Amino acid sequence: MTELNEQALNLIEEIHFNCEADGCPFEEKYYVALNHVQTCNSSFHNCIQGCGLAIQGKDMEYHCIALCSKTLVRCNTCDTHYCPNIEGKPHSCDEILRAK
Repeated sequence: MTELNEQALNLIEEIHFNCEADGCPFEEKYYVALNHVQTCNSSFHNCIQGCGLAIQGKDMEYHCIALCSKTLVRCNTCDTHYCPNIEGKPHSCDEILRAK
């Protein structure tokens, strides 16, 4: 690395960056800020379960439990996995047990 590039890198490392997400007070140096972008509770991230929606970080846990169309739970009665968050597709143990 040339001396000029090294000096520029050193300067960048000392600059404080603010998070661009509305309502996020985060301000930190470059490398810490890079990591913050991935975990900010105020910014939007792709759903971790892969449903395709962008969810605000602070709402991700609630989304995955109560809203996400990719959430699967196991029924203790009929031992099948189903998604409780899809409207119009209620789980029916009776139908599943009759089919077995």
